[in-house]
Amino acid sequence: MNLKSYCFYARENYKKGDEVLLCYGLHTNLELLEHYGFLLPFNPNDKVYLGLDEFYGFACDKPQHGSMHIEVDGRPSFQLLAALRLCFVSKAVRQQKGHLALCGQQLSIENDVLVYQRLKERCLALLHEFPSTLHMDSVLEHILSLCSTFDGLIGLLELCGNIKSLSAESQKLLVGSVCGWTALHLQEREFILHELHNFSQHDSRGSGKSASIEDLGLKMERWWLSIRWRFCHKRILHRCVNHCARQLLLLE
Repeated sequence: MNLKSYCFYARENYKKGDEVLLCYGLHTNLELLEHYGFLLPFNPNDKVYLGLDEFYGFACDKPQHGSMHIEVDGRPSFQLLAALRLCFVSKAVRQQKGHLALCGQQLSIENDVLVYQRLKERCLALLHEFPSTLHMDSVLEHILSLCSTFDGLIGLLELCGNIKSLSAESQKLLVGSVCGWTALHLQEREFILHELHNFSQHDSRGSGKSASIEDLGLKMERWWLSIRWRFCHKRILHRCVNHCARQLLLLE
């Protein structure tokens, strides 16, 4: 069998013209995007994977089963929480109380404080690695949803122009069409316009020949999917930051 191909097996005999359904399975948005070319804005199976080596060099034996990830609601998985609890104690405590962590129990208040502090710090660090914020992605995605064609995107760019030279009327039109624009700082607005401008210049690069509307439409769709994925990814990280903050308040 070709390793680059998919092989489907039917569980029943089908007649010509019968409807054939495919169960995608329980996949994260990244897996759906990679294998099927789409993602879900609200995917209950989405998650963010983390490794113990990401936590300031701390390492210890992790649980035998399950994955180390953050759930879609921002909570650390059972395995991740247990592993972090074991990481941030001495070897003697791990030998004495390690079984408690593997049963989902707290080792100590001080240990949990350290766990949630470090997890919060790691999520914030991951968020800072992105060139855009969650709100910027939300606005950019909304802009793209307003542009059903490449001409629509170019029209919006012509309206926007340079953010520093926008007239009051242009500002009014832009604010009226793009939700959340007024909540952005000047630097964030310039970043979004820079992203849009870079995309609009795509057809003038390379050979100098203009790309077809179909090619540009496909590129826009792929761009929209990448923005939607990183938005969902960062939303999980933000939820984890908020979850850790709530847990730290409860532990005070």
